[in-house]
Amino acid sequence: MSFPRLDRSGKKASVLAAVAAVVIAASIAAAPASAEFGFTSFDVTFTNADGTPATQAGSHPFAMTTSFELKWASEAGGSTVEGIKDADFEQILGLVGDTTAVPRCSTVAFASSPPDFDTAATNCGDDTVVGVLVAAAPRPFETLSAPVHNLEPTPGAAATLGFNILGERVTIDVGVKDGAGYNVVGSLRKTPQAVHVFGSSLTLWGNPADPAHDSVRGYYCLNGLSSVCPSSAPNRPFLTLPRACSGPLATSYVADSWANPGVFVSGSVLTHDNSGNPTGFTGCDKLGFSPTIASKPSTGAARSPSGLDFSLDVVDEGLRSPTGLAQSDVKKTVVTLPEGVAVNPSVGSGLQACSQADLAREKAASLPGAGCPEASKIGSVEVETPLLAEPLSGSLYAAKQTDNPFNTLLAFYIVVKDPQKGIVVKQAARVDPDPVTGRLTTTADDIPQLPFSHFKLHFRQGARAPLTTPPACGSYDTTAQLTPWAGGAPVMATSTFEITSGANGGPCPGARGFTPSLSAGVTSPTAGASSPFVLKLTRPDGDQALTGLDVDLPRGVAAKLAGVAKCPDATIASINTAVGTGQGQIDNPSCPAGSLLGSATVGSGVGPAPFFLQTGKVYFAGPYKGAPFSLAVVTPAVAGPFDLGTVVVRAALHVDRTDAHATVKTDPFPTILAGIPLQIQEIRTAIDRAGFMLNPTSCDPMQITGQARSDQGTTAAIGDSFKVGDCAALPFTPKLSLALTGKKQIRTGKHPGVKATVSQKGIGAAAIEKTVVQLPKALALDPANAQALCEFSDGTKPDLENHCPKGSIVGRAKVATPILDKPVAGNVYFVKNVRRNARGNLIRTLPMLIVALRGEIAVNVKGTSSTTKDGRLVNTFAAVPDAPFTKFNLNLKGGSNGILTVTRTARSRINLCAAPTSHVATVQMDAHNGKQRDFNTRVKTPCATNSKKAAAKRKAAAKRKAAKRR
Repeated sequence: MSFPRLDRSGKKASVLAAVAAVVIAASIAAAPASAEFGFTSFDVTFTNADGTPATQAGSHPFAMTTSFELKWASEAGGSTVEGIKDADFEQILGLVGDTTAVPRCSTVAFASSPPDFDTAATNCGDDTVVGVLVAAAPRPFETLSAPVHNLEPTPGAAATLGFNILGERVTIDVGVKDGAGYNVVGSLRKTPQAVHVFGSSLTLWGNPADPAHDSVRGYYCLNGLSSVCPSSAPNRPFLTLPRACSGPLATSYVADSWANPGVFVSGSVLTHDNSGNPTGFTGCDKLGFSPTIASKPSTGAARSPSGLDFSLDVVDEGLRSPTGLAQSDVKKTVVTLPEGVAVNPSVGSGLQACSQADLAREKAASLPGAGCPEASKIGSVEVETPLLAEPLSGSLYAAKQTDNPFNTLLAFYIVVKDPQKGIVVKQAARVDPDPVTGRLTTTADDIPQLPFSHFKLHFRQGARAPLTTPPACGSYDTTAQLTPWAGGAPVMATSTFEITSGANGGPCPGARGFTPSLSAGVTSPTAGASSPFVLKLTRPDGDQALTGLDVDLPRGVAAKLAGVAKCPDATIASINTAVGTGQGQIDNPSCPAGSLLGSATVGSGVGPAPFFLQTGKVYFAGPYKGAPFSLAVVTPAVAGPFDLGTVVVRAALHVDRTDAHATVKTDPFPTILAGIPLQIQEIRTAIDRAGFMLNPTSCDPMQITGQARSDQGTTAAIGDSFKVGDCAALPFTPKLSLALTGKKQIRTGKHPGVKATVSQKGIGAAAIEKTVVQLPKALALDPANAQALCEFSDGTKPDLENHCPKGSIVGRAKVATPILDKPVAGNVYFVKNVRRNARGNLIRTLPMLIVALRGEIAVNVKGTSSTTKDGRLVNTFAAVPDAPFTKFNLNLKGGSNGILTVTRTARSRINLCAAPTSHVATVQMDAHNGKQRDFNTRVKTPCATNSKKAAAKRKAAAKRKAAKRR
């Protein structure tokens, strides 16, 4: 069955009679009493005024006709058909209608009927007519015609069309499909059950005010009550064909019936010519394409947090010209912001992200937060289109990392919603930051074919704005590559903005300075106690980027390394630093928990509100770059919804070989991650492992010093004062024992060995700073007996063991300390010594002893020699490191390489065994806390009479010999 069309003159075609005859004949034929609901035919055509297919892209067709026939069945006395309940008719991609082209009939006028007319009439004026409906009804076997009016939209619809048939008002709500190509959709909802038709033909006019429709416009002309029904509506197109040369394109339907609600049937038809051959749209080369852009940050200040206003504008006169062609829509935009406009890490504070599932929940009428979280909103959007009387508005949302259509780190969603019109349009945009410069390129593709005149994105401004402005004053260009749906080469558009001041309205910045500052110290400044050590390095916003740090800790600031596990080098090297791995490092740290020393916090971003990344952990590690120990600072860079991976920075922990103070030298810090410039403003480190850090035992004022390094090769000195208190509370009770070795070497002219042992409490006691030992007069220094002396220049080198001859080794030393897992030990070197006299000349003095302690750390302890007026030998260790130890053993060789000799008095030779208890050393010890301990200690000798143990051994030996003889 086919339905009558209206010819150009407006008269009904003669097929009306044929339609009625077919209906009557069909009702007489034998058939079941009911018919299953369905469509027997469905067709959509776009025609020119002469009836030929309208195929010119961007043109305004003379008419668009949608027709369908339903399954029906004959029964005694007539025919039956299951009436449509709900139906959606999805139009071809790119077809649009201008809701402002035709006046609207009010809801009241449409619902009422004029007096003296039948139930097919309404009080809507002819100016509101946009087409004609022709329907075939089963009873009384007739074809019905009704004008189609442009109505006030139903809430939730962009437009509403309506007609009166069989006394029932039927409305078609027109909206935009959510998703895919955002096709226009006409919807019937709860079609009046009294309207039982076999089918219908709905014709909409491309230009409703065209006089060619005067003869069939409105109720009067359709019913022969008037021959001409002109319109005073503006001469503007109502329909516009797609602005892309593609096809054939499909129009589809989905419908159910009142008899079986919820059981849907569906179908579609392709655009075709008059012979039914599928065809698409052509002539895209005739379409214009001249969009322009405007781009400007929300502030004209350099080096500042900033929003951005970006707009895309189209002047399309052909969209409203009945004889013109609409311009091509924008299919793709690639917008590149100028270098210096980059992502501001500060945006991460409090920011959430919108997942694809969240986006899918965004509906026209959904409440804020029902889809994308409100905390993921980073801006707003405004859209003006000539097809609607009022502009549309929406929001910009940060897309969830990798959970977006591009599987990228950065993307955002444009969501335009109008609950009143039932419109929701969602567009994803990909953001690609340059990995070296941070320059941003944003790409949006497959933009819906919905014409607009003005499209504006506004990224929020303020301290946590998502972008940063360039670092210097000047002109900056934003470029856009714009691709049309109509095909052809993209066009380029450019917009320029100016940076006219420095941050906060100050003068334009010149060369970037580098003036970082350091504050550091212990949280509990009690001498000798354990206390967390904290450090904060700040860089003024706008300075050169911070790339490294060297810090010299004060003497006496120590760490109890004993028992602390180390994070293995292999483990550190295996930490995955790729984008997206940060959260995994937070959940399952690579380094063992036993190696954790503290935390690291990094404040990044431009402006007064940097984002503080509080995920960093400081781990203890082994030797690195020549240092005995190192730190591994592992920072998962998870900022708000963004996971930039894991940053690992090693820091060599050097120990000075003279005074044992520690120096921390970091590897370079990253300045950009995944294309996001870090703009580090602050670094905080807290070494707070229980019992790990130890305060000095000296209360003298000291300094923490060092230098910071910048990305431009600049270094800046940094420092902070340091002081602890309550030194007087520290005990100081060291002991010293001295003994000579070598029984045959304790006579005049011989060279006995010496064994010295210093013992003290260790942690919790004041450390020894200076020790002066005055030996008995019977002992003197004999440099000539040494096999060799190390030259002063070699012996004062940190690695003297690589320069001093083996013959200069005169003993061994060993130190047990509670802060190391193993004692440190090493050779004692005999080194030439020089000093300057009052005139500044170098003069040679008695040789000195250099104790080269080696182990987990390396320390050289220097002892000098002098004599008193009465000739007594004095050994002085004047600069002992402020570090806790429990025992210090010093063993000097005797015999052929002994440096001590037994001397004679003025009257006779000396035999140390003759009066072993009369040889006493005088000891003076000074502590780092200022306390002193002076005492005498007897120098023990290996004499037989001086040792009960030796006597017992001799007696036992004699018994063994006697036993053998028996």
